[in-house]
Amino acid sequence: YHRVLQHDPNHCLALANLATIQHSINENYAEAEALYSQSVDFRPNLAHYFTKAHHSARNTSHHVLPSHLDYAGVLYNFGAFQHEVKRNLSLAMSLYSLSLEYNPNSTATLN
Repeated sequence: YHRVLQHDPNHCLALANLATIQHSINENYAEAEALYSQSVDFRPNLAHYFTKAHHSARNTSHHVLPSHLDYAGVLYNFGAFQHEVKRNLSLAMSLYSLSLEYNPNSTATLN
């Protein structure tokens, strides 16, 4: 992941996967939060942040989001972090809902 980030410091999946490692394995929650936030360009105070349209607009020639299924996973994992670590159920639910917009058949998110 570090090699990918050397070439593309905003690579969504590399950032999110490193965040998951920091969250789930290393229990380095501050680093996990920073990496998750960077991976989804976390700006929850924007009026339309929790819409698929906002995130889809991030696809540019300089910044390409992963597939819908992969991005759903990124959003789900960040939601789980907010739920489990930060104990912010409201924010977690917003991230879970956005994740479901990208993958409406996600059994993990529906649970």
